[in-house]
Amino acid sequence: MVKDRTLSLTPYAMFLFLPVFTMLTYFLYWRRGMYYGEHIVYAFHVHAFAYFLLLALTFANQTVGIIFALWGIGYFWFAMRRVFGGRWWTTSLRYLIIGSLYPLMLVTFVTLTMAIAIFI
Repeated sequence: MVKDRTLSLTPYAMFLFLPVFTMLTYFLYWRRGMYYGEHIVYAFHVHAFAYFLLLALTFANQTVGIIFALWGIGYFWFAMRRVFGGRWWTTSLRYLIIGSLYPLMLVTFVTLTMAIAIFI
């Protein structure tokens, strides 16, 4: 029951998580002078690509899965560099910060989703 409810609420949690990810990139690149809307377009873009990769991973074998995972890692770095600019080492540092904070925030959101599923 809780598992089914959690799975049904997960897409809504991920959609609500997009502004949080957007704020993370907004604060990491606040000196660029870009609007919040530009950051949210980036967030939608990389999340759509991540969902595409996750879908592809469900149908791929392990070797192809590793190739897709490496492709995703490279793609997200190049997307940050293309959208926000900057030197390769500052992009890498920001990429590592996002790569560290994003899973922690995602686990928090999933935990909150599970708590909501228990109490609803």
